[in-house]
Amino acid sequence: MISQLAKSVRESLSQALPNTLIKDEEYINYKGNRLFFDFYLPSLNIYVEVQGIQHSKFNKHFHNSAASFRAQKKRDRLKQEWCDLHDYTLVTVNYDEIPIGTVDLLNRIEEAQNGRQNTW
Repeated sequence: MISQLAKSVRESLSQALPNTLIKDEEYINYKGNRLFFDFYLPSLNIYVEVQGIQHSKFNKHFHNSAASFRAQKKRDRLKQEWCDLHDYTLVTVNYDEIPIGTVDLLNRIEEAQNGRQNTW
């Protein structure tokens, strides 16, 4: 089920890239983990991850223990690792940046793509 934060980012993605297919809630398996991405843009080789507060701070609503918070952080690292390994760009949008305008979102995508090019 898509969160309110993700809905807002999806709307901005649709406005910023009106002719681009945006797939919701994409899953991949990597190193024994099922990893969830909020959005996938296949024609651009981009995954988009909306980072709610649970990605940066322990939150009892999302984590029942410190171990589950550490597991969340590990999954976030694995997503970046998987994207790097398979030549995908991972764009993250943090909860405190939402709503994000189309220009800011396009800049974030460009920055992420340029960051990938600099690592080759």
